Amino acid sequence: MPIVFSQRQQTAIAWSLTLLAAAAAISVLAFGFIMLARLLARFSGVLAPLFTAAVLALILKPYQAFFRNRLRLRPVPAMLAVCVTIVTPLVLLLWMLGGMLIEQAGDLLQHMPANMEAMRGRALELWPKLNEKLVEYGVAARLRSVLEGRSADIVSAAQGALEGALSLGASAFRSVAGLLTWAALPVYLVFMLMADPISKEQVEKMLPFLKPETRRDAAYLADEFVSIVVAFFRGQLVVAFCQAVLFGFGFMFCGLQYGFLIGFVMGLLNIIPYLGNILGLSIALPLAFFQAGGGPGTAALILLVFGAVQFLEAYVLTPRIIGNTTGLHPVAIIFSIFFWGSAFNGMVGIILAVPLSAFLVVLWRLVKERYMREIV
Repeated sequence: MPIVFSQRQQTAIAWSLTLLAAAAAISVLAFGFIMLARLLARFSGVLAPLFTAAVLALILKPYQAFFRNRLRLRPVPAMLAVCVTIVTPLVLLLWMLGGMLIEQAGDLLQHMPANMEAMRGRALELWPKLNEKLVEYGVAARLRSVLEGRSADIVSAAQGALEGALSLGASAFRSVAGLLTWAALPVYLVFMLMADPISKEQVEKMLPFLKPETRRDAAYLADEFVSIVVAFFRGQLVVAFCQAVLFGFGFMFCGLQYGFLIGFVMGLLNIIPYLGNILGLSIALPLAFFQAGGGPGTAALILLVFGAVQFLEAYVLTPRIIGNTTGLHPVAIIFSIFFWGSAFNGMVGIILAVPLSAFLVVLWRLVKERYMREIV
């Protein structure tokens, strides 16, 4: 006798099978993501130059197309023209600013022990006044009450930090060999520039196992990801260079030791959003406070320059150069950098953090519009 299910039972069975299939699909995707993250983390030293070359090639492709299409140059002469017209201004720029950067970097390395000793003496000199203020406002008593009974936790945390520092130092020695892989970046870049761009039709032909509509969606997503990467990094390079010049001269005029070097590197590191600001201020503010002739006034000037440059970046540079390319909130950008950097355990995740997050937003919108139906 065949089993007959009621309409409600059939609906419940259908829902159960749907949820089971969705759980299986999510599990497969999660497993694939974990394996991909482990693979990228394992070979990040080799893959980072390759990804960097790919991003640079995508940024420079329209420039190379100008030489090939407008000036009718063949691939090799067009590639050489791109290299010459980009390297020449960079060499001139380094010739103008490089002397100051090299001088300050050499002076910093040469006088680092003396500077550290001077900063220690300055800190010891200021400590009685600072301690007096802490006692006056009751901060010292609050700190003492918080730290009471926590000595074991503090010791264990210090031991963990020491072990982490030692492992970081060991990994630094291991990564010296990995730095040699960056020597291959120009080779990657040359071949990627000479290669013909992949069209949407070619992407669709690579996916014969998908339905025609799904192939078109996959090609659309690939094109959107490339567009986001190109638009974001092309604009971010210009914005970061402008910030580097502004921070460099601003910190130098504030009287900060090695101000141009710290500010210039701080601005360039902002190619990855907020990374330069975090690292730069963590160095500039203590140095401004404890250096000879420094103090709260110098630190306040550093913060004033930082605020002015951030205002220009937020309301002038980014809106005019980048616009709303990613569509991400600043908090989402910061979270993306930490998340993808941790997920891929390396520089690859940090470099691609913002484009990957923006791509996920585009993917979610496409899935929501094309593949999701109302269920309640």
